This record gives sequence, structure tokens and C-alpha cells, in this order.
Amino acid sequence: MRIALLGVGSLGTALGGMISKSGQEIVLIDGYESHVKALNAKGATITGKMQLNADVKACLLNEIEGTFDIVFYLAKSTNNEVYLPAILPHLNDKSIVCTLQNGLPEELVSRFVGKERVIGGFVYWGASLVEPGVTEMTTEKDQLIYEIGEIDGGITPRLYRVKKILDLAGECLISENLMRVRWTKLSFNSAMSGMSAALGCTYGDVLNNEKAIVCAAFIKNEVLKIAHAQGINC
Repeated sequence: MRIALLGVGSLGTALGGMISKSGQEIVLIDGYESHVKALNAKGATITGKMQLNADVKACLLNEIEGTFDIVFYLAKSTNNEVYLPAILPHLNDKSIVCTLQNGLPEELVSRFVGKERVIGGFVYWGASLVEPGVTEMTTEKDQLIYEIGEIDGGITPRLYRVKKILDLAGECLISENLMRVRWTKLSFNSAMSGMSAALGCTYGDVLNNEKAIVCAAFIKNEVLKIAHAQGINC
């Protein structure tokens, strides 16, 4: 089984490093040349809450070879039009593309690689890219959680194949209602991130300000109305 990680930023560097360190072969693919060179030369290095260095195989988008059975997709959604067409020739009919992006990425990713290939997921931990090849883990090692699911909520054998790989880098849960979780998280992020960005403050500042928290509640309510209109109960 050939596995790739497409979009090797802060999270991808850590995830790819942990999976490689476990002994599972995985190819790390990115468009950032200096980063790819550093990964190949010095390995994937994790600092902060975890200290780890793992030899990895990395390549640029124009250097991809062969076909992959599982692709973990972690690029920013603004890179979809560059990254996804690059991986498409390297998928087979049964390839799985597990998008671990924020927001509601499944529909957009499906447009490029086909809905039948796509499953969705969440990464419930954080990291920050320090320099090419080096990422700083900001979450404790015992809190590295993932959650994956089918778009239609089904529980399928392929979810367990993906879970087996993610379990090498933490604990992977399987969701029976992926889209409800997606919309619930989006409603929170829209309210809190939106208000903190608009006001130039922290989440704590928003929570401690009566007017700000009321505005955040209105934003969250609007997002939930859209979800309910689409038949998503969250």
C-alpha cells in the first residue's frame, strides 16, 4: 500500500514525521522547494511538546511518481487548484483521498478527484512551522486526536484502513456524522475567530466582553441556520 501526504506545512511535517518514524513508508509532497530539500536532507524535525526527528521521503509537485492508495490532504484550500490536479494522475479507481483541511472542504476536493474517492477528517492538535523541515508541536503528545468519516455518514472498511495509519500518530476516531461535526466546528470558528480577528483580540477577550459575545452568538446562529437549511442537525 502506497501512502502520500499532500501539503506538508506545520501539521503535515509533524504527521509525516510521526508516521515515518513508526516504520510506515509515506511520501511527503509539497510545493515549497526549500522545505522539501530540508526534509530530504535533515528529515522531519518536531520540537516543542514533542522531540522527534524522522528520515522522510519528500518531493515537489512535479516530481510525484507512481500511484497512491491513500492520500492525506493538508494543503490550504487556496492551493486546491494547484495541488489536487497534480495528484490526480497518481490515483487509481480505489484510491482514498482523506482531506484534513479546515472548513467544509469535501465538496471542493471532490470536484477535483471525484466524490467517490473522498473522506473527510479533523486534526484536533496544533503545530507551527518554525523553518524549512522543522515544526513546533503545540499540543501534548497524549492529546493527538483525529476524527474521520464518510460524507454520507456510512461506516466503511476504508475508514478503518485510514484509521490504522493515523493511529500511528495519535488516536483516530471514526464519526457516523462527519458533516454535523464539520458544521458544529465551523459555527464555533466563524463566531470566535471572526470576532477576534475583527476586534484584534483573543478568544478570552471576546468571552469577557458582553457586546462581543452577543455578536459572536449571532454569527454562530446564522451558521447553524444555514446548516439546518441543508438538513444538517447540529
